[in-house]
Amino acid sequence: MRRLFFIGVSLAIAACGDIPQPFRHQGRGDDLAKPVFDEFDELVPEIAPHRLTAQLGSFDGIPGDGAQSLRRALKGALERRGLLVVSEEGDMLVTPQLHLTSGQANESKLEITWLITSKEGTSLGQAKQQGLAPSQVLNGTWGALAHDIAEGGADGIVTVVQSTFTKGRGG
Repeated sequence: MRRLFFIGVSLAIAACGDIPQPFRHQGRGDDLAKPVFDEFDELVPEIAPHRLTAQLGSFDGIPGDGAQSLRRALKGALERRGLLVVSEEGDMLVTPQLHLTSGQANESKLEITWLITSKEGTSLGQAKQQGLAPSQVLNGTWGALAHDIAEGGADGIVTVVQSTFTKGRGG
């Protein structure tokens, strides 16, 4: 019974005329009001500046599991410093040049030069590292060695990037 009452009341209200619809747009679709933030596209660079991206070049020729370990460790170290590492073309390319020379017994002198180039191929700079490492580690699993090299290398790479990309920006 109650249900019939509500249906009857609803029909009676509907028969009275149009139900007010204060949020319904009365005009045509092409004359809808423009958004309040018309200039949003122009403000985006100020609100969210472009995050610099880097692609890692070839790590071929590094002994042991160094190519994989060092690539993975460098990616993490760069991203912790705010540089996004991408698999395709980035704002820059970072490529290691490795030079090994025999040191004292069971040690090798390891020299790495990190070449940083623009996506157009222009040299932006380089960061260099060197140190002694056990030959058995270099020919096997790099583990902590890759992490240590990547952390030091990332510091140098970021220094080059900051000096290059802040020129002309008051930095």
